Amino acid sequence: MNTTQTETIVWHKYPEEKLTFNNWYLVDVGEDGIDCKYWSPDDWHYKQFRKVVAWAEMPKGWKE
Repeated sequence: MNTTQTETIVWHKYPEEKLTFNNWYLVDVGEDGIDCKYWSPDDWHYKQFRKVVAWAEMPKGWKE
């Protein structure tokens, strides 16, 4: 049984590369580390993303 899996995460520089609304993303917030945020026009606030330096699509996760 394989107990390890590898998945490539592609990071995009923010704000040069825009995100698609209504989706979850991994975001790199610099010194504060990596976070998971939902990007939506309904609840998005610039303040929430002011520290974001890059974003990535959510990984697919573990597959049996």
